[in-house]
Amino acid sequence: MKISFVGFGKIGSAMAENLNRYYEVTGFNRNIDKVKNVSKIARSLKEVSENDIVILNLSDSLAVGEVLFGEGGLASHNLSSKIVIDTTTNHFEKVIEFHEKLTNMNCSYVEAPVIGSVIPALNGQLTVLASCERGVFENVKDILMCIGKKVIHYTEKGLATKLKLLNNLVLSNFMFAIAEATSFGEKIGLDKTKIIEVLENGAGNSVVLNAKKGKLLNEDFDAHFDVKTLLKDLNYVQELFEKNNLPLLSNCTKNIYSIASNMGYSDKDFSGIYSFLKKIKGD
Repeated sequence: MKISFVGFGKIGSAMAENLNRYYEVTGFNRNIDKVKNVSKIARSLKEVSENDIVILNLSDSLAVGEVLFGEGGLASHNLSSKIVIDTTTNHFEKVIEFHEKLTNMNCSYVEAPVIGSVIPALNGQLTVLASCERGVFENVKDILMCIGKKVIHYTEKGLATKLKLLNNLVLSNFMFAIAEATSFGEKIGLDKTKIIEVLENGAGNSVVLNAKKGKLLNEDFDAHFDVKTLLKDLNYVQELFEKNNLPLLSNCTKNIYSIASNMGYSDKDFSGIYSFLKKIKGD
């Protein structure tokens, strides 16, 4: 089977490389130099549309909208009877719009945000949340199972996106709590390795700490999941809550990530909030 893959950021690149072990993958990115470790490089979205399965992994819903419906986008070519698998973490309203527009073109849309980072993506160990019709899911299930160790299907449009956004809300707060405990623990004279040892055997034991322990110990914050992307997701969460007349009670945490972003941490891994907090000086 031939698959087109659009979006070669860090996670997208890892996903495409992994998929290319099982399928013939054609890759496309605005910066063509980023397209590596696939069977073929597409020079245009027209070439992308020639395959029956198109997978997207883009920065946000604006980018998805441009790729799908912008000038020269996929929708300007023949998408009839084809399937678009969108692994982007989208805005909860935009994703419904994508479902509706593509359905009207006789194109199936699989809303499939993923949970995990670069290394799990490279090893096919992500978690995939997929909202689409049952029949469409059965058609792409094998592909999704190459992407993730766990694939969860929902028939309700928009549900996968809402659940992914809630996951990232928890992710942001969990990472912040670990970073605060570690950085401020050091400020009161405790050894970082001892703090992390207790956290990983106590209340801090989690997928988050297991994934970010090395970055905290080595203070290497090269991005697997950067601060600006996390903030995008948190803004989507805040809009989702406000739409339902609910406050984002953890807005303080979101604001601290925002301050860090404005102070040079935008492109760093979100675990770099530890480094930002270390710079805070007590009286």
